[in-house]
Amino acid sequence: MQARVLPYFPGWMLLTILSFLCTPAARAQQGGPRMTNRLRISALIADSATGMPIQNALVEIRTAERDAPLLTVATDSLGVFLSPPIESLPARELLLRAPGYKDRSIGRVTLSGDSVYQLGTLLLCSRSILLDEVRVQQQKQLIEMAPGKIIYHVDADPESGTASAFDILWKIPFLSIGADDELQLGGSGQFRVLVNGRPSSLFVSQKDEVFKVFPAQRIRRIEIVLTPSVKYEAQGVSGILNIITYEKVRGGLNAGLSLKAGTPENNSVSASAASSTGRLDLSAEMSAGTTYLAGTRTQLRRSDKATGEQLLQRSSSGSASRWWNGNTEALFRLGAQSELSIAASFNKTKSTNVDELESLLSMPGAPGTSSGNRALGNRGTTGSDAAIEYTQHFAANPGQQLQLSGRLTNTAIEDESRLHGMNAGIATGKDNRSTDREHYQEWFGQASYEQPFGPWLLETGASITYREQRSDAAYTKRDSAGAPFLADRSAASDLRYREQLFAGYLSMQLTSGRLTLRAGLRAEKAQLEARFAESRTATRNSYGSLLPSLRISVRVGQQSNYTMSYARGLQRPAPELLNPYINGTDPFNISTGNPGLLPERTQVLLLQFGTVLHKTAVYSSFTAHFTNRAIQPISTLDSDRVTRSTYKNTGSSSQYLLSVGAGIRAGKIVSLQVACDGRYSSFSSGEGGHSSGLSIGGSGGAQLKWKDWRAGAFGNYSGVGIRVQGRSAAILSTSFSLQRAGLLKKRLTLGFTAANPFRKYRHSRTELEDAAFSISRSAYTLSRRFQASLQYRFIRIRQ
Repeated sequence: MQARVLPYFPGWMLLTILSFLCTPAARAQQGGPRMTNRLRISALIADSATGMPIQNALVEIRTAERDAPLLTVATDSLGVFLSPPIESLPARELLLRAPGYKDRSIGRVTLSGDSVYQLGTLLLCSRSILLDEVRVQQQKQLIEMAPGKIIYHVDADPESGTASAFDILWKIPFLSIGADDELQLGGSGQFRVLVNGRPSSLFVSQKDEVFKVFPAQRIRRIEIVLTPSVKYEAQGVSGILNIITYEKVRGGLNAGLSLKAGTPENNSVSASAASSTGRLDLSAEMSAGTTYLAGTRTQLRRSDKATGEQLLQRSSSGSASRWWNGNTEALFRLGAQSELSIAASFNKTKSTNVDELESLLSMPGAPGTSSGNRALGNRGTTGSDAAIEYTQHFAANPGQQLQLSGRLTNTAIEDESRLHGMNAGIATGKDNRSTDREHYQEWFGQASYEQPFGPWLLETGASITYREQRSDAAYTKRDSAGAPFLADRSAASDLRYREQLFAGYLSMQLTSGRLTLRAGLRAEKAQLEARFAESRTATRNSYGSLLPSLRISVRVGQQSNYTMSYARGLQRPAPELLNPYINGTDPFNISTGNPGLLPERTQVLLLQFGTVLHKTAVYSSFTAHFTNRAIQPISTLDSDRVTRSTYKNTGSSSQYLLSVGAGIRAGKIVSLQVACDGRYSSFSSGEGGHSSGLSIGGSGGAQLKWKDWRAGAFGNYSGVGIRVQGRSAAILSTSFSLQRAGLLKKRLTLGFTAANPFRKYRHSRTELEDAAFSISRSAYTLSRRFQASLQYRFIRIRQ
């Protein structure tokens, strides 16, 4: 199949957009008197006793003529602050504030120099009183718009104590749930999931199922990065979903225990602890739980357009799983300018599923042939991660930084399936067995460097990645009861897939007044090898990529921000899409992976606007995705009356997404959220034809916060899903939550959530249309759920 080129993006349109975005900044700079000398102030804030840097310290910059500060800046993770450009005259005064430290005032600072005025190291004296509990409560918006990304504050959602991460993802702009519970970002399932900025073995395979058992109470916030920096691997056609599971705690102990129970069965227990003393920060977290997913009933009708043959199927399924996962991280402050971070995590899941299927195959005017089967499956997944990161700061230039990092990821998956032939509820003795063992490993190393030059910031680095995937599948079958099982070598597979990736990147950022300009370029060289040991065949491929990015952000006033960004990227196939394992639990509908998949190539254009009007935060964004070699599921009806589904690089796709939303604070105790989005999708394929359509979605919610009580209600409507061979129906969901905090000396919190209380089953419909056949599938999934939670937290903070 001939590859199609990416759609051409006119140069005049880019120039028009740039002119539009830059005009407010130019006018703002030209409207007042010209500044003859504007400087930036920088310093390192450290503990006077230990010399350790202080994170999130506030620095107020004042003048003698004004009581209120001109501006306030905060220190970063290395205790460094860098102010925006300000006038050198008159002399400035600084007030340093940090929780647990005495305020310090520095008066009459006369600025001089060309760009950045260095104050060196400023020390704060610590207070040493241990408090049992320190609670800082602030009602914040659930959704925050930042340049190039959207942030959802999960810890501000009253449903977070009882819901799963999957339930929370419904509420985030750009994220949608398909008819088969497939998670999509910007209309595409090809996106990358990070945990605390790093890949995790948790999400190597079946990330949708992982989110269903991942407790939302472990998440602090979720970041949707629409145009990632060139520092990150160019992986993720539609963006990156970054899960932040904890915040660093300084100067004390933070520990907690959480219990959750629900119906249908969804029970879990989580424990966490974080401590910081002197030069060492420690954190650990562990969760375990059981989940039972039942009540899924499916009806399928397939029509052969050439012969008129009809296939009717009815099926029911259920599954139960047990899971454990945990992580730990240690941060060593080796000195005032350097730190070492070591992190490790593990996860394990065991699941069992039962599927029962009845099929009727018939021709027009002739009696049909009935058959059935019962499938029993067991799946086990074990994963582990280890990461190390060293950061070196330089006292001569607080913004200068060198970082070395390494990471190892391991995932092992074992699938066992037993298929028993049935006829009118009686076993026929015709049985099949299959076993699939997979192992995925990734090694990663990176060196990165940052250097400020006046208003400029240089970032550069290099990385190497090695990935290996092994998949061994074996099949046995028998034709009658009592007969021996014989190996079916025609279906067996033994894939060895290796990938080496070498990358380097360079970016420059300019900050001038209200304008921030960031441009970057990433170069990648990939070497691939797919080998089948038994057949002794191998395919090798190598390719290089130059991936530019550009982001322009303009601040208008104190509350409004315009952002335009453009990036080229690619999406390498996920391990589960490459796995040639044949899923034959339904003999009439067989699915398999494709080890010959090539990476998707994409261009992304993002226009973003955010502002605050009185007590209302308003945001809007427009995103255009152009994808070449798009990976899509493709189904064919073969001469043996079997529908075979796999993944292919079908051609090209274009998606345009417009999203508008607002967060409203209606008084001191009520806040509202509303969002609406429209998405136009177009797919073009030499095999699957052409498909296009418009999808409209929306969501809304309300929160009530009164003293220690919080209540919330939320509704979401996911529009029609457009696919290369058809579409899926829209989905409506609702949830209600209640939370009571402040019990047992402000340490205990109780929560309750009702999901879809007015409807027990969710009906979803998928249509597949091909020139030779059509398939209509309806699924009824148990969606009504009730969950209760208990959270106990013990906090001691040095104050």
